[in-house]
Amino acid sequence: MLDADIGSTWTFGTYAHQLMAKQEPRGSNGSRRNIFNIASGAGTRGVSRLAASCAMKHAVIGLARAWHQDFGKNNIRVHAVAPGGSVVLWSLGFSPSLIMLKARLQLQPTSSAYREAGFFELTPKNPLGRSAQPVEIGRAVAFLLSDEPSGVGSEILPVTGGYT
Repeated sequence: MLDADIGSTWTFGTYAHQLMAKQEPRGSNGSRRNIFNIASGAGTRGVSRLAASCAMKHAVIGLARAWHQDFGKNNIRVHAVAPGGSVVLWSLGFSPSLIMLKARLQLQPTSSAYREAGFFELTPKNPLGRSAQPVEIGRAVAFLLSDEPSGVGSEILPVTGGYT
């Protein structure tokens, strides 16, 4: 877990910074792009029986915040997205068909076909009454990577349906 969460995040972020720092600034704000980490809602609070996962995700969030301080001087913003208990797909295997994946993501979370496709909800008891969909998490990432939040840095964006 340590190597997957922290080791890979550290390696990728360090390498990305080295490449981005050499790029010419773009746009009116002089940005050289963004780095984002995928953390978890467990990284924003403690969760019973998930101490190791909480510790790793807190570390991923800490890297985003510290790197923003370090990389900001090169106009590189660093963020983290912290999905809550989102919809988990466990039946696609290692090499899913993109057509099948797209079809499965189109299913409504309340349908019986949804469960038959291999989805289950980890935290159905949040204020929205449902877990975040993969596309919703992707939209949060896309927003942070866009030029829209150009004055925003070192933010941790929960995508939890209000659970955090």
